[in-house]
Amino acid sequence: SYSLETAAFRSCDSMYVFTFADGSPITTIPQECFYYCLCLQKLALPDAVQTVENGAFGYCRALTEISFGTALTSLPDDYYLFSHCDKLQKITLPGVNYPFVREIWIPDNAVYYVHPDLLDMYRTNNFTKNRRAIAIGQLMDFAVTTSAGSQLQAMIEGKGDPNNLTKLTVTGPINGTDIDYIHGSLPNLQYLDLSAARIVEGGEAYHRWSVNSSGNASIVSTYSDVTKTENNVVGNHMFRNMPMLKNIQLPQGVTAIGD
Repeated sequence: SYSLETAAFRSCDSMYVFTFADGSPITTIPQECFYYCLCLQKLALPDAVQTVENGAFGYCRALTEISFGTALTSLPDDYYLFSHCDKLQKITLPGVNYPFVREIWIPDNAVYYVHPDLLDMYRTNNFTKNRRAIAIGQLMDFAVTTSAGSQLQAMIEGKGDPNNLTKLTVTGPINGTDIDYIHGSLPNLQYLDLSAARIVEGGEAYHRWSVNSSGNASIVSTYSDVTKTENNVVGNHMFRNMPMLKNIQLPQGVTAIGD
């Protein structure tokens, strides 16, 4: 049989790359296997891996992506499985088994990419419902054209699940109602192109948003934290606290940018 032993690569703190051979028969990633591999950036585990033990990836400070195999049946009862993996953004779980036996800590902007048949499970189970989950192969890129403010929600939801939307391009007017919708209903939005959009007055006053401990947006609910849109103005706090957003293109006609 083939196996790795406890702490097999612990403290290989100059190792940038680790690759398993195609068809590797390894079935278990043992305790602290990659612990303190400070420079390891990406890791793809073999399809044969069924279980992972405590502390396997702790202090992999440079790790941005990890992919588990299709045979994974369980992750450990280890809240800190990814302790100090502060750069982790993408966790791919392609198997048909839901592997969580408890909630685990991951950075606020990390996303689970999961088998489409298990998406509802990830979004409703107590162990993962407070984390973002996207179905593998179902990322979406929408372009919509509005003729007036307050149309964005209907146009986006007419195209598909807004939870899977990662890139949005808007042409035409948007108002405060639309700004609140972008904040509250597009949790995985990474690219927002408003270069051909136009901010207009009207609609509901938009809120100043905060991000909770699970990385989800919520309204700061005081009177002073709502703002009405003005024509061609990026208002105060308009795009505040969008932790997944990597790129935004503002409308070409903007004349002022607020606080």
